[in-house]
Amino acid sequence: MLLKLGSHWSPLTFDERTWGSSIRGLVKWSAPSSIKHDGRNLDLNVANAIATTSDETYVFATCLNHTLKIWNLATNKLAATKDLLGRSLQDPDLVPYTLNPAQTSFMRVFNAERAMDGGHRFYVVTYSPFEDGKFKFWAVKGGLTSELIIEELFADDVFRPVDPDATGNMFWNIADFQVKSREEGKGMELWVLWRNHGLYQLYTLHFSLQTLVSDWASNWVSTTFETHRQESPPPLVVDDVMDPTEKWLQYLLRPNRYMPEVLETALAIYQEAIKPLSSSSSGGLKKSLPLAERLCSTIASAVSLRKFADEEMDYSRYASDTDAKWRQFWQVAEDLNKRRFEPISLAYDSYADMPWLLLSDSCAVVRECSITELFLHNSSSELSDGVPKMVDRWRNRNVSRELGPNFETASGLLKVASDFRKRFSPELDGACRAALQAEIFSEPSSSILDRMENFRERSDFANQISNKSFDALDAALSEYMRTDCLSMDAFLAIIQTASSHFCGEDSELASTCFGARVLVSGAQETISISRQIFFDLLILVTFVDGEWEQTSKSDFDASDLFSMLVDLLREYEMMAWLSSNVRKCPDSASKYRVDSMQRYTLKDSSKTNSQRTASILEDLFVTDIKPQQAIDSPQSYTLTLGIRDVVAWITREGEVNYQNAVAHIQCDLIAKNNIDLAWDFLRFQASSAWSTYVKGRLHVAMSEFDTAAIYFRKAAYLLCTYLLVIACIGLTQLT
Repeated sequence: MLLKLGSHWSPLTFDERTWGSSIRGLVKWSAPSSIKHDGRNLDLNVANAIATTSDETYVFATCLNHTLKIWNLATNKLAATKDLLGRSLQDPDLVPYTLNPAQTSFMRVFNAERAMDGGHRFYVVTYSPFEDGKFKFWAVKGGLTSELIIEELFADDVFRPVDPDATGNMFWNIADFQVKSREEGKGMELWVLWRNHGLYQLYTLHFSLQTLVSDWASNWVSTTFETHRQESPPPLVVDDVMDPTEKWLQYLLRPNRYMPEVLETALAIYQEAIKPLSSSSSGGLKKSLPLAERLCSTIASAVSLRKFADEEMDYSRYASDTDAKWRQFWQVAEDLNKRRFEPISLAYDSYADMPWLLLSDSCAVVRECSITELFLHNSSSELSDGVPKMVDRWRNRNVSRELGPNFETASGLLKVASDFRKRFSPELDGACRAALQAEIFSEPSSSILDRMENFRERSDFANQISNKSFDALDAALSEYMRTDCLSMDAFLAIIQTASSHFCGEDSELASTCFGARVLVSGAQETISISRQIFFDLLILVTFVDGEWEQTSKSDFDASDLFSMLVDLLREYEMMAWLSSNVRKCPDSASKYRVDSMQRYTLKDSSKTNSQRTASILEDLFVTDIKPQQAIDSPQSYTLTLGIRDVVAWITREGEVNYQNAVAHIQCDLIAKNNIDLAWDFLRFQASSAWSTYVKGRLHVAMSEFDTAAIYFRKAAYLLCTYLLVIACIGLTQLT
């Protein structure tokens, strides 16, 4: 310590033994004793996170001065104090740390009976954001007849969680964490929620207290986002026959993509932004008009149709300008929508074994991945290395049987197909989808080989796929198999993970409104995933069949795969239609009311006439699915099973003929007077006798009686022919 004397500096000498502690005390006394937050000065001893023990004998708190404190509720006295990093509070050189008052996720208290020797009563997990972020595990013992002791477990080891961005390019901070405890400390889980503004990542560690050090180094896994929310907006395709406005309306108004309030707010912001450029009438649109009509009027008012010098209309420029305006509006809506999903906290339902995320405008459940989703979100090497983790974590599932023997090759093949399609230009991707539409909505009149050749010609593979893309595909396929000897089993392994039979069991349970929405959202995601996977495989199979000749040793059958994938895509195209079209339906929740004692009772049915808007998928199929009981499995898995049952229930593979299932949907639309929807759904109908009769009923509902008579006569002929065949078969069997 230096003291200024006169014009020069000289050391001040003193007896260290006598004055050292006093001087150090003086320095500590001058340090800030409070912190300013939200316009107030908070004392550093203020607690910003509090938890009680299961027997409610002690209160644990983390304080702003970076300490863990325990109070005895019986004596109302402080029982113990520890620094969150295990540093000695008596150390005179201790650097003071101060916690952020806006954050509260620094401590979790749990029980794990018979987990470790030593007579531990409680366990505590603490997190400190200092020194690059560290978790600490503490055991608490004593306190009944002796002094309460906080013992640090694994004091020599450093427990830093897995960073979502190890490169350090993005700054992530831990928003919350939760612990799932178990008796004997085995099969426990630590859930950690990372946040970077509106982005978030959720990681989980499966561990046992006895093997925590080794588990911490190898058992971290992450969750994935909902993929149907990550669908890209419609691309601008030159010379597209479909109007940009129609494509954007389909994208923006798809159920569960954007809430009406988000689109209304985005429309108000967009109208204010273009007000000087648009006509005065665009900003005065009546609120009573449908949202789609107001959107179209607003966009149209900001775009003008231009002419060339020779008086020809520049329609290409008009389509491009229209798409640009829609894209500007979509960006406003997307920015608003992202704010709805900013993470706030994490909760764990220990009774149902299911994590929950609380977002700024909603809450979300975390469910287990299906095998298809595991293939989609993991590489073949990650799956291979992760099999022991999945077997240990998901004791309720037979993961090895679900994955099958060819999961590594199948996962690699799926990535190859996806990467190949992602390299397509918007024009090529649009041509492939148009070729698919022509294939699934027309009656086949030629051989499969001719249909495959027509598909290649419509897609224009020869001119649209470059040599660079071809070489990249050749190299990628060669990593997993020979291009001239493809494995049929790998393709079938992917297809079989998506196909499922309805396995719903009788249950006395009923879904809540939130539960039904979860099933709808999960079914939409599953349909979107499977539809994209089958499309990628169809492109790959069709292209490979035209470019590589298979050897005699190969069991690859391109025509069989083509037929199989087209049939599946026809079904999933229909399911996507069900999930993207809405209608009015009775509000089942309105039949109940909640009295002052929070009991659900029936309302007077004569006064219940409220309706709500729901997707046809929800109104026609989700209401029939009974939730499965989470007895031997966590609810995070039974929820995945319920979503699978929703998708399987639509066509009931192996139980109901697909054509009859489609006719049943058409009948329901006609019976409930959804004529416009029934007309749009007509393209999915086949030419069977029953489907032809239903087409006639549709034209009757539309008052087109002459056309209806034609369909009725055709249906009668087909039905008579069918009955005649049945009679002949019966006579043959009798003779």
